[in-house]
Amino acid sequence: MLNDATRRCDCAFGYRGAASRSRANRHMGCSRCSSRQSSPGGELGRAKCSACARGEVSNADRSACVAKNSWPAWSVDDTNRRWAVDEKRITPASVARFAPKWTFETDGDVSATPALAKGRLYFPW
Repeated sequence: MLNDATRRCDCAFGYRGAASRSRANRHMGCSRCSSRQSSPGGELGRAKCSACARGEVSNADRSACVAKNSWPAWSVDDTNRRWAVDEKRITPASVARFAPKWTFETDGDVSATPALAKGRLYFPW
């Protein structure tokens, strides 16, 4: 895509610059990173995908790697995906067997999206 500020072609985050060489047409383009890679984007030809570390996956727009079962911010991440990448235990069939593991009484109503990071649950009240 054309970057209006620099007047150069740049790849958006989650993409890398890639060369396409066909007999009829030689050009550079942007291609999407895999689900286990991320890219901050950047100048065409320099934007690269980087592999996520063990135990991490890329977020929905593939701009960063995140821990598989982490919910560190409101809506999980800046892309507002609101789903856990590796959640396999919650299914329509399994929900009836669930029971609370703990409860917490507040002084009033809580209407917020919690964050879960490094084994701790955070929510504003």
